[in-house]
Amino acid sequence: MHLHLPKPMLVYVTCLLLCTAAGAQTPPRNYLFDMGPIGGSLEPGFLEVSDLQSYRPEYGYGWLQAPEKSFTQAGRILPENPRVLDGVWTSGRMRFRIDAPPGDYFLTLTLGYAGHDTATTRVLANGQVLLDSLQTPWRRLPYRHHRQPISLQQGFLELEFQALEKGAALQSVELRPRHPLDPTPFQTTLEADTAVVGAYLRQLRQQLRSQPGDFALQNRIHTCQQYLQAAWYYDIGWWSWAVEATGMSIFPRFHAASDLLQQILADPADPLYERAAYLLGKIHYWLYQEQEYEEDLRLYPKFFNLIASRYPQHQLLRMYMGEKIYHHLHCPMPPEGQAPEWARLQHEAMCRMLEIIHWWVDERQAENGELGGKLGDDVEILRWWLPAILGADDAKARLGYTRLANGVWNSGLLENGYSKKIEDVEHAAELFRDSHPVMLLLNYGDPRFVERCLISMQNFDRVWTGINPQGQRLFRSSYFSATEVVDQAPYNVDVAMNARATLAGLWAAWYNHNPTLLRLFSEWGHSWVKAARSTAKGKPAGLLPAAIGFYGEIGGHSTNWYHPRLGWTYYNWERMGSVNEMYIQLLGMYALTGDTSFLYPARATLSLALNTPVPARTEEIVQGSAAWAAYHLRGGAAPPEAGNGIGMAGLAKSITGNKDYDDFLLRYGSPYSRYRITGDKAFILQGCKQLLASLRYNFPLKTSEVKFTDRVYVDMDELLSGMYTGHIGSGFEFPALAVSWAHTGKEVAVLVNDCSTTQLNISLYNFGQQRQTGMYAWQLAAGRYEVVLGIDQNDDGLIEQQVFSREWKVEQRGQQLLFDLPAATPCLLKVRQLEALPPLPAALPDLAFSEEDLRIEGSLLHGHQTTIHARIHNIGNLAASNVKVQFWMDDKKIAEKKIARLQAPNDLSPRW
Repeated sequence: MHLHLPKPMLVYVTCLLLCTAAGAQTPPRNYLFDMGPIGGSLEPGFLEVSDLQSYRPEYGYGWLQAPEKSFTQAGRILPENPRVLDGVWTSGRMRFRIDAPPGDYFLTLTLGYAGHDTATTRVLANGQVLLDSLQTPWRRLPYRHHRQPISLQQGFLELEFQALEKGAALQSVELRPRHPLDPTPFQTTLEADTAVVGAYLRQLRQQLRSQPGDFALQNRIHTCQQYLQAAWYYDIGWWSWAVEATGMSIFPRFHAASDLLQQILADPADPLYERAAYLLGKIHYWLYQEQEYEEDLRLYPKFFNLIASRYPQHQLLRMYMGEKIYHHLHCPMPPEGQAPEWARLQHEAMCRMLEIIHWWVDERQAENGELGGKLGDDVEILRWWLPAILGADDAKARLGYTRLANGVWNSGLLENGYSKKIEDVEHAAELFRDSHPVMLLLNYGDPRFVERCLISMQNFDRVWTGINPQGQRLFRSSYFSATEVVDQAPYNVDVAMNARATLAGLWAAWYNHNPTLLRLFSEWGHSWVKAARSTAKGKPAGLLPAAIGFYGEIGGHSTNWYHPRLGWTYYNWERMGSVNEMYIQLLGMYALTGDTSFLYPARATLSLALNTPVPARTEEIVQGSAAWAAYHLRGGAAPPEAGNGIGMAGLAKSITGNKDYDDFLLRYGSPYSRYRITGDKAFILQGCKQLLASLRYNFPLKTSEVKFTDRVYVDMDELLSGMYTGHIGSGFEFPALAVSWAHTGKEVAVLVNDCSTTQLNISLYNFGQQRQTGMYAWQLAAGRYEVVLGIDQNDDGLIEQQVFSREWKVEQRGQQLLFDLPAATPCLLKVRQLEALPPLPAALPDLAFSEEDLRIEGSLLHGHQTTIHARIHNIGNLAASNVKVQFWMDDKKIAEKKIARLQAPNDLSPRW
């Protein structure tokens, strides 16, 4: 569910600052000053102080040593707060005096930022160091607040601001009396719902109406407003409407919220202290998950520890502090021994995975597909949803996936099927790459998704790539949009991750063997194969470099082959996730064309990884050497999400079906790849337990608490992909799966034991009632097949009792086999080729339409005139001639039209 939270009203109570003679004793009140140019933005209730406002005793405030100038923050992304929109600046020092009676106060300073450089400021109060140094900007904020208690022994406060580095900037000064506070007015101090604080705020405002001069009430109202503003910034996440409403992305909002809440922590007696600490911990926890900054890693435990001892039973707090809290789930299971253990574990894993996915679709997804973490990150959550759709045939997961893909297409963020905004390819490509290619499999034959992928690839020849003087096709840059590229060094290089932008085209070529795509991708692929053979700059032969200059330079503008120096470390070769994108592209091209040269980089790379000695002491490994490459290909020191050679080897085995990659996979591969090689189910059980260790615990940290949707991970999701489909890998890289399923649900457990182009061996267990189950075959060659379903009671891969045996004729990819699957019975499904049949021609028309292509004008009732509009697409690779389009209603043909000729989209332009 998508809730539009109401924006909290920032209503500041105007306080009258009376002018007093020096030394006069008056009751404590608020002293609030907003620095900036004359006539600049002014916070309600504050006095304007320009750089010209010298101290005068009759006013009771002013500069003893004036700043050099005033400044404004025009054009910066800032919260709606007049105090931070302008200020005063000095390159040396400035001194400001406030006449105020002795007593205890809270002093709040807003230190600003007047230029492009950082500003570091030291603050003295009545000659004593109050703040040794504070630097602005802080993260995404060009300002920083500092609040602390202060006691005045004399009748004035003299503040000195010293510029330690590149100037000091001041935007406001607040001196508020400290007042005794009532005990906490809240039922529970860590209640997540801000409604209780809002109710408390309304109560305070009601009291203020009857006591308009009560500064204690005014300051408590101010603190409540700060808390609610921070909570709102946090709660609204990264929805597109939130960015539009605030003018800020989530990062400056989180930093602004942190800045507001840390002011509250200056007073441990404040009723909002514990709430503020808890929310601060959450803010910096999620910032660390997203950005991995050391400051956030230091801060979030610090804030949680402020309150942990008070709430030892608070489960969410314990989860945030690293404890694994078991999530109870109703998932009926038979007693141990009554179903194969692999099936029991898979069944529980799918139940838990679906619970997470359903939460996101039911509770978070908006009609436009968004999940609240910005579309560019929302799409990354889809990477582990495939087993739920291809394996469990879950309608809700399919709905959520499709809704998000359509939301991306209709978002206005794309032009010609790619990002409007120029960014590095890792960020610019993810919107389309993570949402659309797999739709060609999930909605097989739907013309919308095929044509969108073709449209996106129009950019490949027109904008992104070119032919260099050596006759090589290469990308012109690693930074590009749908309409232009950045051609300045160091970015004007082709990087392996550019294959992320072409994944949609690779899937489209898989779907219809589009000749233009195959030609363009072959030209590009051969350029990278040539680079793999090179040994320039010390690159070991066979390895793909991290980058290629447009004129063929290995490593681009870098002095080495492995670090292209593009700013982001994920372009570095040892962060194998980026390099794997190009290995996938080349392996996919081998699958589509049969050109064995595209296999060379994967074969040579894995041979190096397997056969190169690696020193036991990592400090002895020379960067850029063959041993260094082998170390990283085997797993190395990179985090798991950085990638290594395992995914590439798994895909190579899935595509080729041969054993060339078995030695590497057996040593370093995933549990499913090891099972496929050995048949030892211990690998499957080990992987399932690792998968469940990710799914059984801390459910809220994967659902309701999430602020960055690209940080929702399910470890070992590729195990489920392999078990259900036979694909070694996650499944979104390239469609090398053997099978997918229909009418299974979470009740049917599946384990693909073996698969090839001529046979299938699949274990099945149905935890529900007997059902008709459907299997789609994606790799079987055309032919006549024998299909046998039998009972394998002891799960040893041998049929003890046959359920049925029949012949099945496979004519095309994706053909469905329907069969009845018994309940609560370990079964084995065997499919073997009896006779090969000629494959379908490589060039064929493919006529299609979707529900959006049918439009009816008028009524379908008898006797009414009706006009039916149908748009027919050709998504194949051959023109269609003399096409008959028939319209039927209630088993009766009501109309027929003929299309004389419908061209194929071989130029990448849709045809209908």
